[in-house]
Amino acid sequence: MGHIFYDLETSDLDRNFGQIFQIGMIYTDDDLNEIERKEIRARRNPWIVPSPGALLTTGFGDEELEDEKTSMFEFVAELKSWLNDKDWPLTFWGYNSLRFDEPVLQNALHQNLEEPFLTSSAKNWGEPRNSKSDVLNFVKAVHIYAPDVLTLEEKNSFGSVSISLLKVCGQNGIGLNEETAHDAMADIEATLEVARKLKKEAPEIWDQMMKMRGKDDVETFLKENSVFAYSNAPQRGNFVAQHMMATAVAQNASYANEHIVFDLRYDPAEYLDKTVDELVALLKTEDEDHWKQPLHTLRKNQQPILMPQELAGPVMPADLDEETLKMRAKMVHSNPDFQKRIAEAAKKARPTYDNGTEPEQQIFDFVGRAHNKDVKNWMEDFKSGDWDQRAALIKEFPTRFEQALKDQPSIRRFQTFAQRIMFADAPEKMDETAKQKYAEALYKRLTTEDKDVPWMTLPKARAQIEEIVEDRKTNPDTRWKEKTDAQIAELRDYYDRLETRLKTAAYGAGDPGNDNALPVDKKDAPAQHKQNRNPKRGM
Repeated sequence: MGHIFYDLETSDLDRNFGQIFQIGMIYTDDDLNEIERKEIRARRNPWIVPSPGALLTTGFGDEELEDEKTSMFEFVAELKSWLNDKDWPLTFWGYNSLRFDEPVLQNALHQNLEEPFLTSSAKNWGEPRNSKSDVLNFVKAVHIYAPDVLTLEEKNSFGSVSISLLKVCGQNGIGLNEETAHDAMADIEATLEVARKLKKEAPEIWDQMMKMRGKDDVETFLKENSVFAYSNAPQRGNFVAQHMMATAVAQNASYANEHIVFDLRYDPAEYLDKTVDELVALLKTEDEDHWKQPLHTLRKNQQPILMPQELAGPVMPADLDEETLKMRAKMVHSNPDFQKRIAEAAKKARPTYDNGTEPEQQIFDFVGRAHNKDVKNWMEDFKSGDWDQRAALIKEFPTRFEQALKDQPSIRRFQTFAQRIMFADAPEKMDETAKQKYAEALYKRLTTEDKDVPWMTLPKARAQIEEIVEDRKTNPDTRWKEKTDAQIAELRDYYDRLETRLKTAAYGAGDPGNDNALPVDKKDAPAQHKQNRNPKRGM
């Protein structure tokens, strides 16, 4: 088994509508000795407007965004090829990767016609699956249960301990600073060094957190430990963990990744007779009041910080003894009707999530069994074919999947993704009329004044620049305080050049990437496109 430490630099913080520009990966053995490393960069997809914050953070400019030879489609193929050559199952590591890098990587795979859940997949049917781990969670666990291992004295803007990678490294002799941070390879080198330190200096905590990598492992722990410590630690910078001695009650009746636990500071006898609706009300309490009731949700696929009783000393309440904990846990476990009501209450309390109607948002709209094999075969044919074959596959999609599209309209997203890939990588293979219409739709999509579209647009980007400028004037602690006026000016110029390229491709003669095109003057755009009030969705 091997380990892949990886980090992404992206166009945006949006998981669905952003793009990966760079990935840095280091492949290690079980002792975290480096075996091999890999870096891949990709040029900007034609339908992506990078956010100003991302560009100021990474320092990427025209050369990195527009001139990189590798397209995103090629990036994904190269990534898959490199990973497939490794010794599976693999454990994938990052820093805050479970909340950010992981879903961004899933979406990149999905939008390039690959299996999106690679980091938890098996290479072949019936073989062990890959797993996911997050060094940030190990930092939290070690700070709670072995506080002498890491120096964490610096505070963030919330006034609590800062656990950003940069601050953790800076206080613990690991070479990462403002100049080197936010390069994917530099960040993952630092992440690996943090992991090595924790593995060496906090082995008990390390071993326990390694057991929390997958939901099956977490389920095993919950079954084997009737009483355990659960530290619910926020994922962002405001690190104030909530600790409890708990017992597992029931899995959410509609969502297998969620388990409800009972905080044993409370006497179960007071809650055993509550109705489902009363239990729902407890689960839905918010903010600080949420921690004044006994029922809490544990996400089994997010590497929760769970410790057996023998390691729970640092968070054990002084007014609770082991006998009381054991007795209260037994009261919960000996009442199956209570557990059933909890499972139903968790189902009713869980918010309803609207994934949205855009192709990028449909990653969890899994293809039904009746059509899954044929869709997968179509995608494999697209990836393995030449560009003429790919164009034919795109053209035949509506006919080939006529019934599938009636049964499940969201399947059309795979045709949309393939069309985008063709436009980005081989536009010369497109029909000239179709290519022109696509370029016009792209211009409308990225210059729309509609603030409600979920993707980044040029007007949104320019508005964000002005927000950054204002923040630099009024906030002495702004994250942008080190950025210069020249950098802001270059950012404005970049978006002007990008709009020029888009307009030239849509309405003017010449190369879409022609930097010598005339500056964009919106009043010169064709009248039907002036206001851009109806951007092309799902293109």
